[in-house]
This record gives sequence, structure tokens and C-alpha cells, in this order.
Amino acid sequence: MDKTYIAKTDVWLKLLYGAGCGHLVWEIVMSLISSGPTSYAFQTLALLIMLVVATRCVYPVRYKLGDALEVEGGLFICYSVSLESILSAEPKRFLASSTAPSIDRILIRYSHGSSGRVVYVFPKNQEMFLNDLARVSSNP
Repeated sequence: MDKTYIAKTDVWLKLLYGAGCGHLVWEIVMSLISSGPTSYAFQTLALLIMLVVATRCVYPVRYKLGDALEVEGGLFICYSVSLESILSAEPKRFLASSTAPSIDRILIRYSHGSSGRVVYVFPKNQEMFLNDLARVSSNP
């Protein structure tokens, strides 16, 4: 069973990101109107481009359940957790140190060698993800 889940992004984060990009575009336009192409306009444009490129390198995030739980996102996020190593999976709703663009997360505990590790995932349909994970994994 290979099933892919798209990550959830909270509306407040989309609005914040949109406002930040909108502000940078506004700064560029106003700078060009008032004094023509200046170094400030080019610096702001470079900042906007870096922000958009950095975001595309990380997001969108997808989760794939198959032989393992695979996390795929942009260019830089790609790792796998074997289904046999998963100890538990439980929904959480809080801000923790994670790249998750949502406060609705699932905390997955898994064994790694002699120690335990955790990973937060944030699929749009948490209930379906948890049901499918319980079906294919022996522990959750």
C-alpha cells in the first residue's frame, strides 16, 4: 500500500507569508517610483527572491506510507522511518521546535538504534493518516 499525504499549512501562516512577500513587493515598487532603480530596490528584490526560493526548497512536504514512512519536501527534506521502528503516534496541538507550518501535528516516536527519536508530521487529513499508519505498522 503506497499512499501519499499532503502536509497541512495553517491559514495564519499563509497570511503572514503573503503579507511579508506583499510588503517586500510594495517596498520595491515604491522605491522604483520615488527614485528609480536604486541599490535599496535591488536589495529588496534579492531578499524577495531568496525568500521565495528558500520556501520552495523546503515546501511542499509530502508523507508517503508504503514499506516505510517517507517524508519528502522540496530539495532538502527527505528521510525515511521504517514502520517496524515506530513505537507510537499521537495527535498534538502546540508550537514546538519543528519546521511544521501547522500547530495540528502528529508526534511519532520511533526507535533508532538503542535510543528513541521523535518526528512531527502534519498531514491535512490526520485521522486517515493515523488509521492507515495503524493498519501498516505493528505498534501505533
